[in-house]
Amino acid sequence: MDSIKEDIHQELHRLRLDKKHLYGTLLKIIDALPQEAPVPEAPVEKVEAPVPEKVVEVPVEAPVPVEKVEVVEKVEEVPPAKKSGGRKKKTLTVKA
Repeated sequence: MDSIKEDIHQELHRLRLDKKHLYGTLLKIIDALPQEAPVPEAPVEKVEAPVPEKVVEVPVEAPVPVEKVEVVEKVEEVPPAKKSGGRKKKTLTVKA
């Protein structure tokens, strides 16, 4: 564990992040942890759903027939947009 602490302190003092060093340290930490750690199970509380007192039946209406509509795709040709060359040149007229 002391070597892992030293690696972490070295990484903290570096100006830039060294991925290989960082991930190597993380792998050392994983290797140092017990692999078969028991996972504590949280107690599960059973919640009973409320029972409805009355069941009301709602009549379902038949679907309304819809007329068949024909869909036609219309494709319009769009002329390409003009690109401006940047700033416009200003002309200056001098009278003598």
